[in-house]
Amino acid sequence: MAMHEDDPTLIATDASADGILQCLHMLAAEAEDLRLASTLKALRDAIAVCQNERAEGGLAISVNILP
Repeated sequence: MAMHEDDPTLIATDASADGILQCLHMLAAEAEDLRLASTLKALRDAIAVCQNERAEGGLAISVNILP
C-alpha cells in the first residue's frame, strides 16, 4: 500500500488558511454524502467562521504538523 504522499491523484494542500479551508470543504462534501447532518453543520459553521475571518483579514492559523 502506497503512502498518501505518493498518490498523484490527491490534491496538494498546505497548512495555509486556504489549504485548511479546502480541507474543510472536502470534509463537508464527504459528510453530506454520508448524511452526517451534525458533522455537516459543524463543518459548515467552521467554514463560515474561517471565511469571515479571512475576509476581515484576521485569519491567522497556527498548525502543528505531526510526522
